[in-house]
Amino acid sequence: MKLRGHLGSEIQRKAAGILSIEKDESNNISAVKALKVRDGSPLDVPLIQLGWDKELNRHVYLGEETKEEKENRKLEDLDVMARDLFGSKSSYT
Repeated sequence: MKLRGHLGSEIQRKAAGILSIEKDESNNISAVKALKVRDGSPLDVPLIQLGWDKELNRHVYLGEETKEEKENRKLEDLDVMARDLFGSKSSYT
């Protein structure tokens, strides 16, 4: 993920971490993910889940993902990466 312009590049270079918010359409939950972490792995940062509360008319904290969900997310991310890298050929030498 490359930010545009001189200011965007400088902010990305100096940042301690870069976060991304992604909406899961299947269960209507938004998840805050760490894309880059200066001192560590983004996979070590817990995924924070947020959802919309109709009564309060705002987003509320729903907790962190469980270890099982975290392992499934890692496997899904690796599966997508492997399909992108190796999907163009049917065999390799």
